Amino acid sequence: MLLEFEYLLDWIYAPHNEFIQKRAVAITAREKLIAAIRNQGIDYKQIKELQEYHQHLDTMNIEQLVARLL
Repeated sequence: MLLEFEYLLDWIYAPHNEFIQKRAVAITAREKLIAAIRNQGIDYKQIKELQEYHQHLDTMNIEQLVARLL
């Protein structure tokens, strides 16, 4: 539920926070994972942005990935 919280980034980061740029790959990965969860038919381990986010994605389960993204 927290992963899908619409205002999560606004809640965590100030408008011009430098960490937004540093965490850009993670932010994109989070958005792609949310889309995959909503579509239910997509294997999240096959999504390019998630593979770029974590090189050992194939050894992680969904709970570990979500915890890391949060």
